[in-house]
Parts: sequence; C-alpha cells; structure tokens
Amino acid sequence: MQDDAETSWRQDSCWWWSAGDKVHRDQLAGQAVSYYGECSKQGKQQSHGDDTPKFGSLLTSELHSNMQNLQTLQNDSPVSARTPANFNQDSVHEQAAMPPMSLDGGNEEEFLQYWKLNRSPLITKKGWLQRAAHPQVNVERYWSHADTGTICWQLSSDDIACHQDQDLDELPKLGGEGPAWNLSAQRLKEILSSCQADSLGLCAHDLACRACAEYEQFEPRVLSWHDYQYITFWFFGGLKRDVEKDRSSKAFFTGNSGAARELFADDSFFHALATVVMERLPLMRIHPINLTYLVWTFSRAAVVVPKFMGAVGDHLCRHGLIPMLDRCSLGTIVWNFSKQGIRHELLFKVVATELCRPNRVRSLAPRNFQNVLIAYSRNQHFDSELADAMARGIPRLLDNHDPQLPKLHRNVLFSYTCKDGSEVLADAFRIGGLTVIAKAFQDLRVQALSVEQCMAAMLRYTLKSVGCSPIMLREPGDACSFIRQLGYIAEAGLLNIKPLLCPLDLSPIVDGAPEKVVNQMKAALRRAGVLSR
Repeated sequence: MQDDAETSWRQDSCWWWSAGDKVHRDQLAGQAVSYYGECSKQGKQQSHGDDTPKFGSLLTSELHSNMQNLQTLQNDSPVSARTPANFNQDSVHEQAAMPPMSLDGGNEEEFLQYWKLNRSPLITKKGWLQRAAHPQVNVERYWSHADTGTICWQLSSDDIACHQDQDLDELPKLGGEGPAWNLSAQRLKEILSSCQADSLGLCAHDLACRACAEYEQFEPRVLSWHDYQYITFWFFGGLKRDVEKDRSSKAFFTGNSGAARELFADDSFFHALATVVMERLPLMRIHPINLTYLVWTFSRAAVVVPKFMGAVGDHLCRHGLIPMLDRCSLGTIVWNFSKQGIRHELLFKVVATELCRPNRVRSLAPRNFQNVLIAYSRNQHFDSELADAMARGIPRLLDNHDPQLPKLHRNVLFSYTCKDGSEVLADAFRIGGLTVIAKAFQDLRVQALSVEQCMAAMLRYTLKSVGCSPIMLREPGDACSFIRQLGYIAEAGLLNIKPLLCPLDLSPIVDGAPEKVVNQMKAALRRAGVLSR
C-alpha cells in the first residue's frame, strides 16, 4: 500500500523532484516559490502579456488529429507506479527558497561581484573557501573545502568566521620576451594559420606560455566563441581572409561538422600547452570557464593528452569549481571528456550533482541538454537523478516555444551578453537534436516516468514543427528519423511509449522525406508492434 505522501505527490502534477528537492512548476517559469511551499508574491515576476510568443495555427488536419490523439493519451493514461529514485518523504516539510530565475543571465554588477568573490575568496579556519556560482544561477554563495573539494551551500554558524585568502592578482604572472609575446593574438593567429611560425622564430613552448597567459588574464562571462576568438590564436576561426572557414568555425563550435583539423595549430603546440597548463593549474589563475574552452580546442583538434585531461578533471573537482561554470561550459566540460574518449568518474559525478540543482536545470538551453546527454551516454555514466532532472527540464522549453522561430524567446529562457557586447539568444530545439536526446536516453537504459513524459513532449514538438517550421530549421526526413528512434525505444521495452505511436497518422510526417528513411521508420515501427504491415 502506498503512503499518503507518495500518493499526494503523484496526484499533484505541479511538482517534480530533482536531487532531493521538491520543485513547483511555477519555479520553472521564474517565479519565486519555496521548494515545498506556495508561490511567493514578493518574488513573482510580472506577466509578459502580449510579449510572450504564440504559436501559429499552421497545422494540417492530419497533424492536428495527431496532436489531439497524443494529448488524449496523456490525459487518460494512469500514472506509472515508478517513483523517482531520489524520492525523500522526510523532506516534504522542509523549506528551501529558490530565487527568481535570472532575466538576463547576469548583469554587469553581478559579474563584477562574481569575479571579485572568486578572485579573492574568503576562507574559514576549518578550510572552507567561499565561492560564487555563476550569475546565470544568481551568484549564489557556496563553500568548497580546500582539501577535499567537498561543496556545501550552507555552513553552520561555527564555521563562518573567516579571513581573505590570497588574492589571485598577487600570484606570479606569465611573461617573456620575443615575438611570441610582442605580437598581437590576431597576428599570431595569422602566422600559425599560414604555417610561418618556424621561419619567424616562434617555438611551441613560447607560444604555449603566451596562450596560457592570455587565458590567465581573461575574466569570462560565458563560454562563447564571440569572446574567445580574440585571444585563442591557435584556433583560426574568425580570420577575415577566409569567410568560408570562418563560417565553418562557428558551426564547429556548436557541434556541426564542417571545420577541419586545419583550423588549429599543430600537435606540437598542443602538447606544449598541456605541459604549461598542468604546471600552472595549482596557482588557480585560469578561470574554470576559460579552462573549459581551452580543453575544447584540444577536443576539436583531436589532440588527446590523457595526463592533461586527468589533471583538469582533478583540478575542477578538488577545488570545488564546477558551480562557477555557466550553462554552456557545464555541458561542454563533460562533452570534452566524452569526445576524447576519456573517463573521469568523479568529474562526471560532481557535474551531475550541479546539473540536478533546480536552479541550474531551469537555466539550461536546448544545446546544453543535448551536450550533457551525449556526454553521459557516450561514456556510459548512468546517474538516475541526472536523467530525471534532464527529462523534467526539457519539456518546459519544448512546450513554450514556437517552432517557427530559430531562437527561444527571452521570456522562455534568458539570453546572455558576451564581453564584446553581443547578445546571444538560446537556439531552439530542432527535430534532429531531439533524435539525439532520445537515443541518449535509450543508450543509458533509463526507465522512468519522467522520461516517458519527456518523449511525449518531444513528439508533440516534432508534430508542431512538421506543421509550421521553415525549411531552414528542418532536415530531410528528420521527423521520420525521430519516430524511428521512438520505435527502437518501444521495441526495447524500456519505456511505455508504444501508446504514443499507435494513433499517429504518418502521411504528413513522411511528406518529402527520403524513401530510405521512411522505410527505416516503418520497419522500426513494425518491430515495435505499432504497424501491422
């Protein structure tokens, strides 16, 4: 027999669980409510009124029928008997207020505070360092232990007495003489891209020291190509002399193919850079967001230095730096390890813990969800709480976005502003990305009601996209590929999603799709018992 607390949780669809915290759906809309209580009128944001995007009525009759059938199935289906692995009955009456969601991803005042607190952290007599989480999650103060890296969000009053730790500006800085130090980063990029380094007396070690110095001096806002193009001279994206390579470099950062090994310096530079950075890590001068982008250049250049990667993972965990990352670098750091085929169990565990925090989940953009799930599935690192948090965070972005638009509206998810002044709206989900996410859940062999509900949300979005998304946001056969993936999942029997597929009218979905992809989709649905022929 089920207890009353569990029954109450099931009946109230307003609540969901993540990392032991019960979160009200209003929090995901940016309203300040207690984890376990009612909405806070003081923290409640103003209604956005007519500014909120509305969907166009562009669905065909077949797609409209599909949407209605899908909604009816969800309304009528009984709640699964499965409960989240982290359900904690004893926590129901605890109160833990979560601040309103950031409106802008951090303003200048918040970033100045963030940089200052992390540059000169306070330290208690018991060895706890006070740090600040990224402004995207409200510059929340937290504590990390200097010896163990343990992260704590609230210390007892006995531990609070503290003094200022050493200011990073007082630590020794890298410097030198010669062309590696005298030339601008832009000029070095031009020289390296044209293979003139040797003729100009530029050696790998000097260049590596200059690269490390650039990253030690730079105070980042977010992990954005817009900012790093000016200091990352060993990555040749952004050179005006080659427009096509410039375009491909931007696509390269977002995960699409198109850029080649030729966009990066040679292997000798990367190996020298790995050595220099490992020597400098103990000085704590490289910001963790900078370190993530630096490692990303190794990943994209296909240069793997296992000892270096191990040192990076250890450094981030030992010093409790993960909450300092922005949403993009949080997903990219684990993606880097999975891309290079390197395992670091502790790093993946610590990142999963941060990703499960409700305040962090609601800050994630579509590509962040995708990169995280790619990384954890590729490295086969299963974390039930993480899978549940990701599955519960994705539908909010899907259900509140108009598939006619390539970017999320600011009212759905805040944009961010780079140091060069560029405002970057979050890319919306595309059907191809949903296929990747569905496959990741299958590869992780997740069995949870939240994932079933996430699959339903992804299917709803796919049907809407088929009906109204412009060609530039679609790929030939993308909807067929997504439903084919759902067929694979239904066939495997991990999730109860067969009822979602049975009533589908496939005619608008196959329209214009390559015959091969259509046949593959139908074969997958037949094996799942959805199609009879």
